[in-house]
Amino acid sequence: MTYWIGTAADGHGYMTIFPRAAYNTRKSRTFDGQSIVADYQVPWSFDAHGLGRDNQLDVAIRMLSES
Repeated sequence: MTYWIGTAADGHGYMTIFPRAAYNTRKSRTFDGQSIVADYQVPWSFDAHGLGRDNQLDVAIRMLSES
């Protein structure tokens, strides 16, 4: 996997990182240009983020612990 790292144009030291990777299946199928739809979609919550929580991760952990 390679990364492109650049500095924001405002010059305040922020970094932007774009991962570049090829994801291949055992049969060499790639997913370029295709979306992988999640089985369960949980919208991101601004309120949870403001409280330092990751509501999407919380749901995933809860679902895994119930199975």
